[in-house]
Amino acid sequence: MGQNCSVRDLGLQDCLGGPVGSKTGGSRGGSLFDPLNPTGHYVLNLADKFDCNILERLKELDRMDEASGIDNFLNVVHEGKRVPFTGEGNEPVKDQAADIQEWKVPAGGLVTFDYVSGKRVPKDARAQRDEVFQSLKRELSNPALSEGHRLLMLRTSAITHYWNASQVRQLVALITYQRRVDAAIMLFRRCVDPVKYIGEDLHRGEGVYGMLKPAERKALRLRLGEAITKTLPEAERALDSELEILTSRGITKPKPPEPEPAAEGEGAEDPMAGVVFLTEEGAEGEVAQSTGAQGAAAEGVAAGGATELVAPSAEMRSGKQLR
Repeated sequence: MGQNCSVRDLGLQDCLGGPVGSKTGGSRGGSLFDPLNPTGHYVLNLADKFDCNILERLKELDRMDEASGIDNFLNVVHEGKRVPFTGEGNEPVKDQAADIQEWKVPAGGLVTFDYVSGKRVPKDARAQRDEVFQSLKRELSNPALSEGHRLLMLRTSAITHYWNASQVRQLVALITYQRRVDAAIMLFRRCVDPVKYIGEDLHRGEGVYGMLKPAERKALRLRLGEAITKTLPEAERALDSELEILTSRGITKPKPPEPEPAAEGEGAEDPMAGVVFLTEEGAEGEVAQSTGAQGAAAEGVAAGGATELVAPSAEMRSGKQLR
């Protein structure tokens, strides 16, 4: 920052904006990695030592962040294929890591993921002074800047500054539709009033989350995970299916075990067994009885009116004819 509260000398020449990492086979010109504000999207070349160091540093931050209770690594993809995890507390799966800490990192290839810090904004954090903020806005509004350079300026400024929700909203609005989610994620842990970041009235488009379109909101939820969904209204959380949430975490929901087929002849009780049907008098004046399939046939005849069935009396059950 200059002496007159202006933004200058950010060193943007030959730098790439957007995801953190080399992006192309070992180039060191990727976006800045800030361990104090690591939340963002990463594209790392596992064949590059510099990128591998970033991954190891993030894994260290993940171990230090267990108390937050959220998944820090989301949407992990290696060479275009999603990396599966069993997830904590689930049954182990052969050749599948429980989480990023157990994942055997390949020796090469591109890995992409979203990292979300569980570290909240310090209570003594103060929003950027208005005169400095206005200067930053003027710099970001320069039409000569690409979207990548604007994001890099935001990342650079976020190393030492915090903003209130209104300021974050104005900064995100300076980024085009395709990259607004990246800016909103980058500034998520630099907002001093997280409740207003969401917005009290989403129908009126309040807050940072509220200003986004439905597709952008969905991307924000799936890339920030529980860090943001815990603070959202139930109606917003219900917009994401369980499968989408598990997929963002790399967890494949285990299929329920199929019921074992019953052994032949077991558990297949004949509903007609033991049922006694009373039919016409026999030739010798004795009462004829039938069971099972014969009884069913007799019942069908009775339904047709050919024979009237009556409840058997004690004398009938003894085989005697009623006179």
